[in-house]
Amino acid sequence: MLASWLTGVRNERGQDVGFRFMEETLGVQVVGDTENDPQDNFLIAHGDSPVSHHLPAGMRIWMDRVKGLYPLRLAGGHTAVHIMDWSRKVALDKVSANVVFDERIERSGLRSRSVILGYSEQLWVSADPKLMEALSHNALLWLLRLPSVYTASWPHPYRSALVMAVDVAGPVTDRDMESAKLLEQAGGRATYYVVNETAAKSADRLKRLQSTGHEIAYMGDKYNDFREQPADVQAQRLDNMLNTLRQHGLEMTPSSGFRSPMDSYDRNTESLLRERAFGYLLGTMDSSEARLPFLPVERNGPSSPMPSSGASLSTRMLVLPRTQEGPDELVDNCDPEIGLKPFFKELQLSEQMAGLSIVPLPSRNELTDVQRVEVFDYLGSRRMQKWLSTASQVAQWWHERERVSVQLGVVNQSLHLSISIAPGPALKRAPAVWINLPEMNSVMRLSAAHNSHPAPRTVAVDAWRSAVVLDGLAPGEYHWVVRFERPSTGGSNS
Repeated sequence: MLASWLTGVRNERGQDVGFRFMEETLGVQVVGDTENDPQDNFLIAHGDSPVSHHLPAGMRIWMDRVKGLYPLRLAGGHTAVHIMDWSRKVALDKVSANVVFDERIERSGLRSRSVILGYSEQLWVSADPKLMEALSHNALLWLLRLPSVYTASWPHPYRSALVMAVDVAGPVTDRDMESAKLLEQAGGRATYYVVNETAAKSADRLKRLQSTGHEIAYMGDKYNDFREQPADVQAQRLDNMLNTLRQHGLEMTPSSGFRSPMDSYDRNTESLLRERAFGYLLGTMDSSEARLPFLPVERNGPSSPMPSSGASLSTRMLVLPRTQEGPDELVDNCDPEIGLKPFFKELQLSEQMAGLSIVPLPSRNELTDVQRVEVFDYLGSRRMQKWLSTASQVAQWWHERERVSVQLGVVNQSLHLSISIAPGPALKRAPAVWINLPEMNSVMRLSAAHNSHPAPRTVAVDAWRSAVVLDGLAPGEYHWVVRFERPSTGGSNS
């Protein structure tokens, strides 16, 4: 069942009959709307969701505000889209789910699927039509129980990725080394952005960090803005930065990245970084509408909200957008009794969305020792779901992911999965191809089609999806026949 906005709240005579139909038939509760929250006028989509996977993680979709047609806040089911402000800031006391889905076994024994769109159809016309059509298309395919296939945003088995980005504008301290050890114990490594002064005063400690797997990246010759400086001045500053780090014996990879001090950069900065073959630029929150890496547009204009499947990423600089505040910023702006709760909730939401979290942390931060341990303990508890990676590893993965293309089609009355891995080096991390199941808890089986390569490993993602893990596959074309076995218990479809 596909329902939108206030379905069934009025009878045939137009009289208000409440939310009983939505609660009993659709399985959701209406807990409010956005009338009193004028900033909450963006749909924020989950990536890699059964009903919104054509949209990249955290995609913003602007919704008009029309009196009497305010989007709903829904409780129940599983969330695919939130209604939030532009910054995606999480409020502890506010329900933000706006599109929810579920599959239930009714009293009749039949399985019933539902998708509830918490916005009025009248608001569709003012939103981006391509994004709204993508969301509607995904929802209908899932309701019709038609299998869909897509490459997961992150390597198997991760649901999201997190980069701990440490600004080191001054000497590396004992506290920095302690934080690095805590992150190592949590299963991650940080990316340290350094200026020339840092390299001069802390080269030995930076080398020690590198030796244990942490990443050193660039943050300019000095802690000053790049934005609106003449291109020749910026070029001289970048070259000075590159030479200084080399002079102090810091081994930088060809794919090293750059973060501008105070996030202050412009089109000239981007162009100069591309000329110098940087692997990535750490972007700002307004550099992308989504929460995923992207290729910057090489002309005056906004970045494309939808990644291009035809573009080659192998030698091009990516932008990794910042999408949330760090724990230091949130603690500084919050009631002490609230503490780190908003930070953890934002990380939880990013994980649900399959997004990239760039977590900024100044080397001289305001966290107490207890709060610092709390942050790294939380990261350690999510290490099997959240990829605790360095920034260059994320950029490298995004290059590799772009080489994988998938298609699901019918050949001789059989469902065929076709996977292509473009020529290049062997993939360092295993991509996962996710397939929506036609029935909750059904089992997916693969068998060889035209090729002799044995079927890869398949694992359950959740009740509605299975993953094909492309571990160890060389570049080439692969084809498998797909079949689904109905669950051993439960009702029939409706």
